[in-house]
Amino acid sequence: MRLTLALLAFSAQTLLAQTPKITGALAIDLSHGQITADLTLTNFPKMDNPAICLNRGMNIKDLQADGKSIDYNLDWGFPGRSLFLSSTMGYSPNLDTILHDTRLTLRYTGAFPTYGPAEIVGSGDGMDVIAFKNNILRASHQTFLCPGLVDRTTNQTITQFTYDIEVNCPECTSIYIGGTAPVNGSKAHLVAEAPNDLMLYAGQYAFSKQGNTWFLNSNLNASNQISIDAALDGMRRFYRSFLTTKNNEPVALAQIFSIGSPTQYEDWAFAAFPCIVANLSSLSRQIDKTSGQLTDVMAYRLYSHELAHQYFGLKVKSDNLYWGFYSESFAEYLCLKAIENQFGAAAYEKLLRERYLTDRALARKFIHLDALEKEIDNTHKYYYYPMVLAGLEKTVGKTSMFRLLNFMVENVQSTNLNYESLKQAALASGISGEKWTEFENTYVHTDNCLKNLMGK
Repeated sequence: MRLTLALLAFSAQTLLAQTPKITGALAIDLSHGQITADLTLTNFPKMDNPAICLNRGMNIKDLQADGKSIDYNLDWGFPGRSLFLSSTMGYSPNLDTILHDTRLTLRYTGAFPTYGPAEIVGSGDGMDVIAFKNNILRASHQTFLCPGLVDRTTNQTITQFTYDIEVNCPECTSIYIGGTAPVNGSKAHLVAEAPNDLMLYAGQYAFSKQGNTWFLNSNLNASNQISIDAALDGMRRFYRSFLTTKNNEPVALAQIFSIGSPTQYEDWAFAAFPCIVANLSSLSRQIDKTSGQLTDVMAYRLYSHELAHQYFGLKVKSDNLYWGFYSESFAEYLCLKAIENQFGAAAYEKLLRERYLTDRALARKFIHLDALEKEIDNTHKYYYYPMVLAGLEKTVGKTSMFRLLNFMVENVQSTNLNYESLKQAALASGISGEKWTEFENTYVHTDNCLKNLMGK
């Protein structure tokens, strides 16, 4: 009965949303940083108070419902939501009801800065930046170059769509949208039947494929590409050994370019699965010349972290103050498990000591996981809360921990996750109330759990 009640309590907050679809056309002018769109949204999920999200650099020419122009209310962002949502514009259609088969058509355009090889943005790079540089356009789903949906009442956010889009970019030699293979040429008709966070990478670059990996704008030779494909395959096989996935579609690795400070890219990449954007140029130095394997632990950490976002960050995610925990902390915990699996317990424990359990970390105070009141910093997201999850593993065992992770991947639909959501998922997955209380007392209700993790 306890498990049944926990499962019902957890399921009550899930949303079984249908996947909306985007159809239409995008026109790209690389020289002037201009984007023009004529896109239609269909297959709407049920939303109480829907709004359309677009990048603030976009200007709407027309909004139509089923072929008729309609008015809309304009809002400056979504304060209190995740950071990338707070920087968008919200357009609330003046309609009494948006039905499942309603067709909303948006025509809009926007112009963005273009940067030369030596130019950088002082505020730094990010997933929310529409970046034109070196005759390439890079835009993830968090830029809202293509529209997203948000329900103001429930906080449900949708950035994953199926799509049927024609791209026209006269200066492009290659065009890629996440979920389909890259295409040679200045025009592309791209269709995805499975939902994807739309990642656009278009411009003047070459691409190639090795195994199950596309390499976009990469200077890696064929031998290095084979080594990286093998490393990614190992990471994905490890995750699939305990996490449910319905596909094994190719991963696309795209070369990042320095919009921000060059030092930013030493330890930073981002994922809009199945695409990972990173500094591919450094990989050739991180492959062992004798074995041909990716033996650099930190490079392995970076790419296994980004691959983990397929599960946590893109599948299981939160649009409130806990977004960093469910996206980054879980992905970091998973990449540490991948490192342990690949390099062994000694290398895993060495990395914990040198990166997460330092003397400085052991001496400071941290925010309790169940008491978030404001946006958490990177130290909590990438360093401390992954150790809290390691503490949960230490409390319940690796088998129960992996069972919990898979339960979340298979069952969580809500995007309004918080601490209570984790607790209910843990109970529903079979972790006992006694073990959860032990975990809370040892790793949550303390200013610093790191000593408990290391037995110090």
